[in-house]
Amino acid sequence: MPEPVTNKNVSSTDINEEATGGVQNKITWTDSISADVKSYQIHRSTTSNPLDGKQLDGYIEPNTETYTDTTANAGTTYYYHVGASDGTNINLGTAIQVDTTKDIDSAPTTISGITANDADTSGNGTFVNVNFTNSTESDFASYEVYIVASTFTGTTYNEVTNAAVNSVTSTSIEDGTNGLQVDAGANTGEFKVYVFSKDTAGQVSGMPTAANVTMGQ
Repeated sequence: MPEPVTNKNVSSTDINEEATGGVQNKITWTDSISADVKSYQIHRSTTSNPLDGKQLDGYIEPNTETYTDTTANAGTTYYYHVGASDGTNINLGTAIQVDTTKDIDSAPTTISGITANDADTSGNGTFVNVNFTNSTESDFASYEVYIVASTFTGTTYNEVTNAAVNSVTSTSIEDGTNGLQVDAGANTGEFKVYVFSKDTAGQVSGMPTAANVTMGQ
C-alpha cells in the first residue's frame, strides 16, 4: 500500500466561463513518498466518505501535484480525496473540504437598452454615441463597448472581443444623457455595437442584444 499524499489543500474560485457548474476547485498536494506510485486519483463526494462520491477524470500521472475540478456546483460543500495508487492498491488518505458558497458571486446582469448613432457629422465615421441602461450592480467596476462588423454572428464575449474593430473601457458613464462616445477610427459602413459590464471580481455580464449603426453618413 503506497503512503498517502501530504499537504493537501483545496481552494474555490469564482464563476468563470470554463466552469460548467459555476465554480472551479483547485486541489494541490505533495507527492507520496512511496517509489511504487503509478498514478493518483481524485475522488469527490458531498460527505467525508469517499465511497459516497465518484472518481474524477481517470488517472493522474505521478509527480503531478495539482488538479482543477471545473464540474463543481456553486453553493455545495465538497470533500476531496487524493489517492496514491501502485496499480493494485490505493491509499485515499483523509478528506479535504471546501465550501463553494465562499466568495462566490453571480456574474453581472446583461446590459440592455443599447442604442448607437454616428456622432461624426463630417462623414468620416470617427465617433459613435452609445446609450444603454446603467448597471445597478453593487460591485460594478467598468463598462466595455465593442464595435464589430455588421456581418458578425458570434454569440460569446470572447468572440466579440476578437472581432472588434475598436473598443473602449470606462469606469463610468461619461455623459449622463449621451452615454459613452466611442472612437471608431476611420471606419465607415454598417456595424454592430455591444456593451458589457464587469464587476470587481472580473466577471463579465451576459451577451446583450447589439445596436446597429451606420458610420460615415
